[in-house]
Amino acid sequence: MPSKKEISMKLYFSCAIAAMASLATLEARATTLTYNFDQNNSRLMGGPWANITLEDAKDGKVHITVDQLRAGYDSTGPNFGLQDFSFNENTGDPDFLTHVSLEFFYPNTWTYRYSPGSEFGGTGPYGKFELLTSGSGKDWASYLDFYLSSSAGPLSAGAFAVTSPNTEYMFAGQIGGFSDVGADGKTYRSAQFASSGRPVPPVPEPGTVALLGTGCFALAVYAKRRKAA
Repeated sequence: MPSKKEISMKLYFSCAIAAMASLATLEARATTLTYNFDQNNSRLMGGPWANITLEDAKDGKVHITVDQLRAGYDSTGPNFGLQDFSFNENTGDPDFLTHVSLEFFYPNTWTYRYSPGSEFGGTGPYGKFELLTSGSGKDWASYLDFYLSSSAGPLSAGAFAVTSPNTEYMFAGQIGGFSDVGADGKTYRSAQFASSGRPVPPVPEPGTVALLGTGCFALAVYAKRRKAA
C-alpha cells in the first residue's frame, strides 16, 4: 500500500500534468493575432496609431477589430475615426465571395467590397488589397468590429493575416478627424496608415497565466518533496 507521501507526490504530479494539458488545449483551441498601424503616408511622428486584432471565434468565424489609439495623435475631434480598412484573404476558396460574408457588429452600417487578385486601387504607398470595408462620415467610430463566416467551412485568423501581393504591408486604412504635426512641420487631419506585417508579441490572458502558475507550482513542490525523500 503506498504511503501518504507517495500519494501526495502523485497528486501534485497529476495536478501539474493536468494544468499543462489544459494550457495546451487552450492554446490549440483559439488563435489571436495582433498588429499595429505603425506606418503612415503623412510623416506623422510617434505611433502606433491603431491596433488590429484577429481572433478565431465560435462557429468557425473570425473576429476582427480595429481600434484607433487616440493617444497616438496630438488631438482628436468629434469626427475622429476609421473611414475604411483594407486587407487580404488566403482561404484558398475559389468562390470566396459566394461563401463568405462579413457581419459588422459595430458600426453595423458598414459595407464591404471584394475583388480577387487585389484589383482595388492602392491605399497610399501600401499596395493593393482584395477586401475593402468602409463607412460614411455618420458612422465613423473609435473602433471597428466585425466577423467573417463562410458557408464552405470554418475560417481561421491566419487566413486574413496576409501581406499585400506587391508590398510587405498586411493591413491599411484611412483615419481622419484628428490634428497632428508631421516631421515636415505640416498639420495633418487625415492620413493613410498601414501595418508593417510584424505582429505584436501576445500577452497571456490572466486565466492562462494562473493555469500555468498552478502547474509550475505543483511541479516545484513535487521536486522539493522528492529531493527531501
